[in-house]
Amino acid sequence: MSDTVESSPAKRTSRTAWLVLAVSLVLMLGGSLLASYVQSGGANATVHSVTFYGSYSASYSAYLWVPNGVDQNHKAPAILAAHGFNNSKEYMANTALELARRGYVVLDMDWDDHGGSDASTVGPFAVPSPNGLGTLDGLKYLQSLPMVDDKNIGLLGMSMGGLAIDSAAFADQNGYSSMFFMDSACFICFPAEKNLAISVGQETELASFTGGAASGADIPSVPAYMKEFGTTTPIVPGKLYGSIADGTARMFYYHFGDHAISTDDPTSIGNAITWFGMTLVGGSSLASSDQIWPFKDLGTGVAFLGFVLFLFALGTLLLRTSFFGSLNGEAPEYKGNVGPRWWAFAVFTAILGPLLFDWAFTAANSNDTDWFHLESVTTGFVFWLVLQGVITIAVLLAGFFIWGRKAEATGVHYGLTWPGAGLDWRKIGKSLVLALTVIAAGYLMVWTATSWLKVDFRLWVLTLKTTNLLHFLIMFVYVIPIALYFVPMAIAVNGTLRPKNGQATVAREMLTTIGVLLVGVVGFLAFYYVPLTWMNGPEGNQGLGMINFIALIALIPIVFGLITYFFRKTGHIYVGSFMATFLITWYLVAANTTWWYGS
Repeated sequence: MSDTVESSPAKRTSRTAWLVLAVSLVLMLGGSLLASYVQSGGANATVHSVTFYGSYSASYSAYLWVPNGVDQNHKAPAILAAHGFNNSKEYMANTALELARRGYVVLDMDWDDHGGSDASTVGPFAVPSPNGLGTLDGLKYLQSLPMVDDKNIGLLGMSMGGLAIDSAAFADQNGYSSMFFMDSACFICFPAEKNLAISVGQETELASFTGGAASGADIPSVPAYMKEFGTTTPIVPGKLYGSIADGTARMFYYHFGDHAISTDDPTSIGNAITWFGMTLVGGSSLASSDQIWPFKDLGTGVAFLGFVLFLFALGTLLLRTSFFGSLNGEAPEYKGNVGPRWWAFAVFTAILGPLLFDWAFTAANSNDTDWFHLESVTTGFVFWLVLQGVITIAVLLAGFFIWGRKAEATGVHYGLTWPGAGLDWRKIGKSLVLALTVIAAGYLMVWTATSWLKVDFRLWVLTLKTTNLLHFLIMFVYVIPIALYFVPMAIAVNGTLRPKNGQATVAREMLTTIGVLLVGVVGFLAFYYVPLTWMNGPEGNQGLGMINFIALIALIPIVFGLITYFFRKTGHIYVGSFMATFLITWYLVAANTTWWYGS
């Protein structure tokens, strides 16, 4: 008889989890190091994290790129970069690093009440903004730096950042030399506005904000734009109007894509490089097509993937500890939907969210139905989630009384209760602690990368950011409403929509759940973006909501992967639904501004 004993499933699971944990840490560290290296322009500049104070009782957070060799004895031209509404400085980092590679000092700042900046006391929203939404203070700060040629400064604004730099230019008409509007436009268009260029995505969701055009492709024919460019005929993209030397130059650029892609688009970024190369003195002649920022996106994307693996691995390992070990259990016998009824409920689950989104996001952002007045975009999404949660509860109850009782289903079969114990509050509490521990550890990973390397975990509109005390406190307001979505949805997918009568593998069950929900999301995005991209006009009017909706393509696999995986590990819905609740609460609240754009 052999002296060797085959390792137990628990030991094999632990070894696999340790391996996945190690891989996740390597991905987070390696991705962040790559992103940080590229963000410095490939070690051609130093990126400083700076804070400066404004004239309306606010402090502003910014990244400052200083190219190698630039100092008070070797001054350089400079550029102030302003992100769009509900964004932060990280969105402009790709453009900033490319400009820094070409010898420009770049101040990439969070403006009023965004990112790490305070809310100023400037008062109600106005055009022009008295402090340029904080960018006027950013311009003054840039002018004060000893290494900056203060007679050679450019202003760059994306989306609502265009209003910000326009207001700053209006307030300090001699403090800059040229302007670039990235999928934006001059909002004031005062006569003395110096050397401006506009680059617009042909499929921008927000073309209606920039002249009333049906799409970006129609903007050159808008009378207000033609007047600004000094012509009575449609603007010719790429043609120089006016004189750079006289400060009257105007240029219109196109780039292919929607509004949000403008900050991650080589043509859009290349247009900014070209324009500042024409209108500022002292930048290098490095071709505008020579861009390395995609490698930064690769790094932050790899770090995000590592973060996701980290959640699964750490949660699995914690379940092997003596404290959390009592949560382990087998998935209960399946007594949910089968056959045609399974397909009917799968279709309902897939289309419910997309059908409600447009109305729910709009209703939540109306002053008449304002229920939190904290973060407009977060409120829009949370109201949408709550609405789905309430409907899901109603459908679950109806399904139980119509079919569940006949199948002798109980709370055990839905992952809610324990045999002979009912609702075991001790174990539910442990599930809460485990979920908090995992998400808090994930937050620590992001905080470390941001503090040490000045990068977050992101891939385009999908972003995980650190937060401040204000946003942390706001999370307590949203967490319960978000739970009202994830808890019933966890019951729905694990108690009534498991494939193969509950006999599928964990991987197949995860893929089935994710697939059902992604079909609706992808279909809804296609319904909106296909007409916008190929038919010269959108099918809906929720540009801001749709931009954020895109991230669901990645968020759904993450959160419903966690929900399904930990249901199979524990036999209950609590660990996974709590993890999803805390993760999405953090994701939404930390990234979104408290500025209420509907007011």
